[in-house]
Amino acid sequence: MIKDVAVTCKKGCSFCCHMDIDITSTEAQLIKEYMAVNAIGIDAGYLEAQLSLSKVDRPLSQTHSACVFLKGENCLIYPVRPIACRKHLMNSAAVFCDQKLMVGSGVGKTQVLSPDIEALHSAIEDALKEESGRMAGILLRELDIV
Repeated sequence: MIKDVAVTCKKGCSFCCHMDIDITSTEAQLIKEYMAVNAIGIDAGYLEAQLSLSKVDRPLSQTHSACVFLKGENCLIYPVRPIACRKHLMNSAAVFCDQKLMVGSGVGKTQVLSPDIEALHSAIEDALKEESGRMAGILLRELDIV
């Protein structure tokens, strides 16, 4: 619950995992270390295909919208997921988060935006004073794939 708003997100809900987010190099390094410890591999070609789509078009893609770490509706890097992932919360009915049902339906979802979380995210980015960018691009670079 965020300030009297019931958050409807739960395990298996992955609508937000189809958004094109930005991450920092530090977040990519944490992900890289977690991947090494947990033997998680990713498909560089998939990341490159995501980069070829605009930030607007990627969530609508039928083949490359899902995060590279989303497997079977579960996040492989959940304990070290980026701040941008942590701040996506919904309070509409869970059925509205089903990507397959909702793309092109015109049905709206209600995203919870917390000023506190936004301020914290902004402060962390300012404190780190490092580059941030599209997750696919930063990962390709930080994982030495390109």
